[in-house]
Amino acid sequence: MIDDYPDADNLLAHAIEELAAFEKKYSRFDPKSLISRINARAGNPEPLILDDEAQGLFQFCDALWHETNGLFDISSGGLARLWDFKTGRVPTEDEIQAALSAVGWANVDFTGNIIALPTPNMALDLGGVGKEYAVDLIARTFLDAGVEHALIDLSGDIRVLGTQGDGTPWRIGLRTSRRADTEMTLTLRNTAVASSGNYERSITIEDKTYSHFLSPETGRPVEGPTAVTVIAEQCLIAGAISTVACLKPLPDAKEWLAASGLPWLMCDISGNMEGPIADALSGLAK
Repeated sequence: MIDDYPDADNLLAHAIEELAAFEKKYSRFDPKSLISRINARAGNPEPLILDDEAQGLFQFCDALWHETNGLFDISSGGLARLWDFKTGRVPTEDEIQAALSAVGWANVDFTGNIIALPTPNMALDLGGVGKEYAVDLIARTFLDAGVEHALIDLSGDIRVLGTQGDGTPWRIGLRTSRRADTEMTLTLRNTAVASSGNYERSITIEDKTYSHFLSPETGRPVEGPTAVTVIAEQCLIAGAISTVACLKPLPDAKEWLAASGLPWLMCDISGNMEGPIADALSGLAK
């Protein structure tokens, strides 16, 4: 366990500092962050210079944009601001079309270590990859320090190193609905697990439930899986695969998850679950 590490207090303090620095750099809610500075210059052709980390993160997002034919698009930040799930207000069609006019990663000037947003009101949002990248960042810090047993959990995006101190696998509880209790348990070692879903963030107006996953094509909430969980070696990969699945209709989401070659679980609005994880858990219960 990390508590057994001889300099555990300093290592944990360093990890917390790393997380704070990461949030300060990439949060769209911090007006001084890199993301906010990029967004504030939307429409200005003069680019900003990126460091190696930011360049690598944007390259990953660029590759995912190509892989999904534009479905995963971090230039959809304007849509996220438009659909306010706290107030429950549904935007008008004119508002949606205006926001869509500023969406399009293909139009972003991203070459080498420079980036500029060509369209006024365009906004980047690293939701779906940022927190997951941070999990892997802390895992790398622990590994470099020689830690062999640890669990890193950032709001449900998790990576485990080795096993628990007594040699037993880590036990991770999963939820696929608004129920407060754990619905199933995974046993993991040396891996990462990420979950995406609309059961935590959605609004219901006049019996219509709107997901917080927004299509960069229509500007509206998608009607896909209610929850997806993916297991991968890195949390960034697990999070990206699960997020993209939630942006797709159910049949396409299943095809995408199956093509990943990774263990996955998908839940629909009726509570039906399928995928290798669901099959494995069902087999253990028999």
